[in-house]
Amino acid sequence: MTIEQRISALASFNTYLQQLNETNADFVSWTTRAERQNPWFTYNYCQLAITNIQTVLSDEILPVIAKELAFCKTDKEIALVMGGKFPFDGIINAICILLSGNKLIARISPKDKILSLLLLKKLQKCGFQNEITITDSFIPKFDAIIADEENNTFSKYVSKFPHLLYPKQTSIAILHGNESTEDLQNLAKDIFLFWGQESRSVTKIFIPFDFPKETIMETFESFQNVTMHNKYMNNYEYNKSVYLVAQKPHLDNGFVLLKEDDGLKSPLSVVFYENYSDISQIELYIKQNKQSIRSIVCNNNLISDSIPLGEAYKIQLTDIENSVQFLKNL
Repeated sequence: MTIEQRISALASFNTYLQQLNETNADFVSWTTRAERQNPWFTYNYCQLAITNIQTVLSDEILPVIAKELAFCKTDKEIALVMGGKFPFDGIINAICILLSGNKLIARISPKDKILSLLLLKKLQKCGFQNEITITDSFIPKFDAIIADEENNTFSKYVSKFPHLLYPKQTSIAILHGNESTEDLQNLAKDIFLFWGQESRSVTKIFIPFDFPKETIMETFESFQNVTMHNKYMNNYEYNKSVYLVAQKPHLDNGFVLLKEDDGLKSPLSVVFYENYSDISQIELYIKQNKQSIRSIVCNNNLISDSIPLGEAYKIQLTDIENSVQFLKNL
């Protein structure tokens, strides 16, 4: 396929994605089945994931990626281990591989068999029939691999091949103290969307010493519908019990716990925070934890390379850079 043919096929795929909504009975059926298999994959989060994929396929971003990948070598078979941490996890990497002109060997996750299979088969029908191999177990022979970092044994195995391993990461937010209610509600989106399990999800907040933490907890109330989700609330009840028994100070609004902690990745249903008096403290923290931080969220460009509150859960062009550079260098 030429680059023009690949772009055209992805445009057809994007048209298909635009039809995946609550009026599409087939899509509703697929997401219902997916949620039965994996209770974290609620319809709303499936729709949010679809929106992120459409962002990559938009007229603003797709041509940029296509230009970068237009002159890639096209004789490689690239394995993609799809993580299954959120709905359609890995599809954006699959799009990049196909756009580069290489063949895709996709291993779907047992956590996301239904949804990923749906989109991979649609990509085949849109023109990539001969470019996609799908498996749910052993990956056949490949020339390069993209996957999440798992364990030492896996890392040692893939080190024999050209590889891109995504480290375990999370995101942080920094408040300067003058945030509006709307700003804090945007922060809540970055914390709660995708249940806080995506690497773009904020799990730690840096707060000025004089900022009322109760105000933050109040703005979280817009996400109190998480109380209807059994698996989420099981995590909340467990962590609450641990902190109460251990007499660990924390704030509690009935569905999320705010705890002062110098750790980076908080447990599900918990948000860590640290007070700060000088931005240099945070800059040092970021430097020390650079490999573990995916996104830095704050307003007014308080920290360089940051994104505004309410934007962390959205796919960014920078999120695709590693994949694009890896494919260009094969």
